[in-house]
Amino acid sequence: MAFLPTRTLSAVVLVLAAASPASAQSSDPPALSVSGGAGIAFPFHADFSSNALAWHASIRARGAAHLFIEGVYEQWRHTTTFVTRDVTLRNAAGAPIAVANLLKTEDATTVSYVGVNFLLTGSSGRARISGGGGPGVLTYRDRYEVALSGCAAVNPRNCEGSILRDSRQGLGVQAAVDVDVSLNSRVALFGRASIATPIDDPGAGYAAILAGARVAVF
Repeated sequence: MAFLPTRTLSAVVLVLAAASPASAQSSDPPALSVSGGAGIAFPFHADFSSNALAWHASIRARGAAHLFIEGVYEQWRHTTTFVTRDVTLRNAAGAPIAVANLLKTEDATTVSYVGVNFLLTGSSGRARISGGGGPGVLTYRDRYEVALSGCAAVNPRNCEGSILRDSRQGLGVQAAVDVDVSLNSRVALFGRASIATPIDDPGAGYAAILAGARVAVF
């Protein structure tokens, strides 16, 4: 696993540092809250040579004094781009059919997770820690695009690019730990560490480090 980028690590450190004891606030969690944030995803599969930007949104309802029921949506995207210059395209027989100044291929994978988590929670001063997990659905979307620039051919169709798309989904599970630090009675900053993985192929899952803000609706 690669080291966290400095900005992401700093954001998490700031959230945790802000949890130092301060003036006492109500320890009762909000009945309903919404959150949004961003960070870094760490795909488990060896096909992904680097980490990816990730974003997160959730809505939480208080199920009991020390239990949240959370609906969560997370997504990350990984893109690999290759550029080749002065390319001669050939047919199946090996005969040249087009010449292009530039051939660009883009291979993008987008992974989305939608699920429901059951989180035990407790607070101390301004800090609240929540942890647990639950079931969900992982969706994988692949997009492979080939684009040509400065292309010349007798048949113009030989200079057309192509786009291939594929998608698949399956049942998965997520485990997550959050640290929230209250700024006031309605707004808190949070840092989150999570793991989501398909049930039938754990090696295709990912871990994520995220930070953002949570707002109490009531």
